[in-house]
Order: sequence, then C-alpha cells, then structure tokens
Amino acid sequence: MANGVDKKRLYRYLDLMVTPLVEIFGVTIHCEDNELLEDDYGIYGQIQVIDKLDKSFYIFNQDKDHPQRISFNEPLLLTAPLTEIDAVIIPSEHASMDVLLFDRIRNDSLVAKGSISFDRSITDKEEWLEEKYEKRLPGEKNLYAKVQYAIFPYAVTANVDVSFFTKDDDFDSLVGTSGIAYLSLKYGDADPEEWPDRCDVTDYSKNKCCTMANLYGTVSTTCIIDGNDGKISYPWSLLFRNSNEDSIELTSGDFIDLSRSVVAVPAYSSLIIQASFYYRDSSLPAASGILEFKPNHNKIAKQDIVGDNGRIRVRVVWGSAYWKLCRVSSKKRLTPLTPQIEESRSSDSIKRLKPFEEHHSLVAMNDDCVLPEQHPAVGLEW
Repeated sequence: MANGVDKKRLYRYLDLMVTPLVEIFGVTIHCEDNELLEDDYGIYGQIQVIDKLDKSFYIFNQDKDHPQRISFNEPLLLTAPLTEIDAVIIPSEHASMDVLLFDRIRNDSLVAKGSISFDRSITDKEEWLEEKYEKRLPGEKNLYAKVQYAIFPYAVTANVDVSFFTKDDDFDSLVGTSGIAYLSLKYGDADPEEWPDRCDVTDYSKNKCCTMANLYGTVSTTCIIDGNDGKISYPWSLLFRNSNEDSIELTSGDFIDLSRSVVAVPAYSSLIIQASFYYRDSSLPAASGILEFKPNHNKIAKQDIVGDNGRIRVRVVWGSAYWKLCRVSSKKRLTPLTPQIEESRSSDSIKRLKPFEEHHSLVAMNDDCVLPEQHPAVGLEW
C-alpha cells in the first residue's frame, strides 16, 4: 500500500495493459498584483510537449492576433492529437514540457517561461499513486502560470466522444455521414465494418433527426481513487469550452468537436465526466450532468445525460499506451537510430492501433517489445 492506496486493487484489473502516463490537468494564469486579480487575460504563445524519442506536439499554440481570452483563475483550453497513441505522454528522462506565454491585454507582457520535466526517475514511485504536482512558472510584472499535472504509474487511456441530441430527436443513433468521417479521422481509413473492436458501429445509423441547435457549454474530466483513507480526487481536465458568443451550430446527433479527447486514467480509479450545454441566447439548459465510467480494457462504454431540453451522449473507448511504451523503450536502447532501423519499424504504426488481442502473439516474438513475465500491472518494474 502507498499513501492510502491498496495495491491489491491492481489485481482486479489484470486484463488491462497499463503503462505509466502523464496527465496534464490544466494551466491557469495568475497575478500577484491584487489590483489586477479580477481582470481578464488575453493569452498567446506556445506550450509544447517534447519527447526526444517520439513525437512532440503542442497543447497550446495561439498567435499574437488570436489570443485566448480567459478570466481570473480560469484554465486555458488545451489541445492535443485525436488518437491516444499520439496524444499520451510517457514519463521518461526524454519527456518534458516547454512553456512560453504572453498577455496581449497587458502590452504583450511575458506571463510564463520555463520547462517541466516528466522524468519518472526523479519521482518516488511509491508516491505516484496519489501525488499531484503543481509547478509555478514565473513571467514578468508579477505574472505567472500554474501547471497542474500527475504521473500515474498504472494508467490506461480514455478516448472520449460527445454528441448531442435535441429534444425532438426520436432516433437513438449518431449522425451517419459526419460520424463516419469523424471516426475515420480518429481510428483510420478502414471500412467501418473493420472497427467493431474500437467502435460500436451500430451507433452510427444514417437515420437522424434534422433538428438544428446552437449550443455552448463545457466538457471536463477528472478521476477519483477509492483509497483506504478515503477518496483521492484530482483536478479537472477541460476538454471543451465555448461561450454564448462562440456557440456552435449542429444537427441533432452530431459530434461535439472537443479540443482534446484523450485522457490518462489510473486503472484502479473512476473516470468522472461532467458535461453541460445551453442553448444560445438563453439561460435554458439543454442538458447537464455528471457520469462515472470504470476502466475496461479495449472496450466501449456509453452513457446519456438526459435533460429537459436535450440529451448528451458520452462514449468512452478504453485503450492502452503499452505499444507506445514498447516503441519508446526500443528506441532508447537503439539510439542513435539509423534510417534502416526506422524503416523496419514502419509497420508498428499500424500494429499499435489494433487491439491487444490481435497482436499478443506478435509481441511475444518481437525482441524490441517483450511482454514481462508477470502482467505489467503487478510485475513490471520501472
């Protein structure tokens, strides 16, 4: 047991392929000048996740002419790639995050500049289970950014989809044409009939209600762990936010375009998803509520939030970053890489997107990615 969390709980999830993962909950902007505390900010700049052994990507990238306007103590709306294999962060000595932010409202003042290392070797493994980190990155004129994140040692991925149905929609299905296009972007260009392990294709009927809606609202996630000393909660990760002025127009059954859809979740926790939507130019709520999901390897779970004026469907596709961990570990042992070695790994980009069951035997024969003798949840040493 570590910090009130019973490790025996891990044995209940032996069907999960777990890996250590980083979850960046949010970035907030602050000012030590009390007279400016309640003012808005117009933030632009870059926040880049850097992995020297794998892909790097931006989670915030706004130019000077298009700053993101936020209120005091309101988190930035972060972005990320759509697929878990590209969006997850494997903690290692090669993984870090660079921050460079400015405030357009305060004459382009430097808000924050600095780096955060995601090196698991500098973290006591026994504290990962409940440790939450808060790193302060200073700027100028008493401005600074606060980054909240955690490193989970036994984590899985949750790929979240959200769709909205109007009150008049009698179809229990998601929109067909745009739905298939959306899933193609997330899960590949294969025929939908080849997706049953990743998607519940029956949800994507071509029948739909044509009712239009203009919506604004928020979608956020967090996780809660049942520890021996009580529940352990974490900060919220913001997946979607828009205002009344920036409302989106959609047809009943359409997907909501989330700014990020992949989150890291401890395998022994509950994923909590909060979604609230309102109709434009009205305080009338369309639907609002909180849902709880339990990790289930390579499976799909869906629940509805039913309101008086609409329905929100939330779908979670559970996955694993285990194949990315294998790839990164292989690259680490073989660096510096040669073009020939890189070419020989090109087929991995296809394999790692497929379910674990299809490639169990393939991995066992791959010298670069050998399964541990025990299940990784209980036998993998870092």
